[in-house]
Formats: sequence, structure tokens, C-alpha cells
Amino acid sequence: MNRRDEIQNLNEAMREASNKRLYERCLAVRLHLEGHTFTEIGTLLNRAYQTISRYWTTYRENGLEGLELIIPPAN
Repeated sequence: MNRRDEIQNLNEAMREASNKRLYERCLAVRLHLEGHTFTEIGTLLNRAYQTISRYWTTYRENGLEGLELIIPPAN
């Protein structure tokens, strides 16, 4: 799948997102596919670099389904 198709799939997932967290994860991945750095995305979404990196890694390993299943780290 090329980047344009990935972005289109993410846009669709964002339209259908059942909650704000999933929407945000899809947005973060889409922004990275569009060329933004993890640092830039983190600033835009008020999230840590590590959080954005985890979204990206999870997406790369598990696709959109993985973004739905992210469990926040325990404190």
C-alpha cells in the first residue's frame, strides 16, 4: 500500500472513530505519513515524543487495528 492509500484509510478511520483517543492516534500517524516529525506532532497534540513514537510503531506492526488496541502504560 502506498502513502496516499494509507492516508486515505486513516482519514476514513478518523471519520468513523468511536472515541477521541482513536481519532488522535490516527491523526498522529497520518501527520507522520505527511512528513511531520514525532516532535512536531507531539507539540500539536500535546503528547510526548515517546507517545507519538509508540503510535507509529504500533501502526507499522499491526496496522489500524493496532491503534484501537493500544493500552496506556501503567504508572
